[in-house]
Amino acid sequence: ARVRSLLLIKQQFSALQSQHEAMRIIATTDSLTGVRNKRYLLDNGDRFVTDRRHQPVSAVVLDIDFFKRLNDTPGHITCDRVLEQLGNLLIDAVRDDTLVARFGGEEFVILLQQCGLEDALKRAEELRERVEHLHPAGHQITISIGVAERTERMATPQEVIKGADKALYRAKKKGRNRA
Repeated sequence: ARVRSLLLIKQQFSALQSQHEAMRIIATTDSLTGVRNKRYLLDNGDRFVTDRRHQPVSAVVLDIDFFKRLNDTPGHITCDRVLEQLGNLLIDAVRDDTLVARFGGEEFVILLQQCGLEDALKRAEELRERVEHLHPAGHQITISIGVAERTERMATPQEVIKGADKALYRAKKKGRNRA
């Protein structure tokens, strides 16, 4: 009876561990796109950006061009499919050493470890080209991208992301569909 009781307790403990892991994944993943969510980025970004083994670290902020127009015309369901397919592309396009998160709406943040500004710009341009050929839900989309490298002046994840966000707005002002 004791052995059966101990086996039952072990089985229940294993089930609880599995449920805990499943809940952790649900809590840190954007359900629509499959990438990490903003909460995960905020909770783990500091460790990612400041880890000496990750240096240099660059941030990429990307935004779908004219997304509101797409949202207003074919509608929310189509836009959900666009975001879902973009999320799949981002997951496929980045390496395991990368943190990809949906920052909000149609904006995504990518943290690249062991990647300086020049390499980050190359990777951003490759990503921009892949998105241009994606045609999610049968629609042509483009993205604008901003890139910034962690420096002493921009040492925290928030500062690096803010630098990349400023670069994103410069790309939009220059005509969009560019890094």
